[in-house]
Amino acid sequence: MIRIAIVEDDKEYATKLKNRLLKTDFPEEISIDIYLKPQDFLDGLRQEKRCQLCFFDVVMPSMDGMTLAEHAHEMDGRLLIVFLSSWPDYAMDGYNVNAFGYLTKDRLEDGWDVLIGRINRHLEEAREKVYRICTPNSMETVPVDDIVYAYKEGNYCHFVLGGRKETVQTRKSMWDLQRELAAHKQFILVKRGCIVNLRKIRKWKGKEVVMANGERIGIGRMHMDGVREKVMAYMEESW
Repeated sequence: MIRIAIVEDDKEYATKLKNRLLKTDFPEEISIDIYLKPQDFLDGLRQEKRCQLCFFDVVMPSMDGMTLAEHAHEMDGRLLIVFLSSWPDYAMDGYNVNAFGYLTKDRLEDGWDVLIGRINRHLEEAREKVYRICTPNSMETVPVDDIVYAYKEGNYCHFVLGGRKETVQTRKSMWDLQRELAAHKQFILVKRGCIVNLRKIRKWKGKEVVMANGERIGIGRMHMDGVREKVMAYMEESW
């Protein structure tokens, strides 16, 4: 089941979007919840009412869509967020909150098929992409998209995972970790001993990146140009 949330203060438009989604081909059955107030959506996340795909109105009276996306990603960095607005100028702001897509309200069909195609591919890939973290006494399989970043400390690599306070660690070299994650193009080395997930970068500015969990990670001097190029290329490809 693909769970979809629409956060839109205009009930009539929210219903229109819901009906359009119900006529759209997805790889699984879908369920759709409409929230007229952003806070109701956030309260649902806190109560473990999860979803995979969200449509956020950019302009709402109680909380704008960009702020809502920041709060939502702090609680669940895996959310695919598509912004809705009457003004296309807001599209660039979506980069700062790791938005998956953007739709102009009065031209809903423009780019709809392309966007849905990207969403379906992403959902399919997410099911297939996993990483096994092994220790002498345990093995845990985690979705690749759950990995926010990984860093080397002593003889261990520590994995910071979305939604978890404690890291998961394994005795491994950073070289081996880079080699194992090489098949997943979303991981980049930002400094010695630290790999981040491009999909979890919420902001990038100068010498640091801000991750979906709010943590700030400095970029090594030797990695500045490479990080900038890869982040920009990922943003262009995502839109």
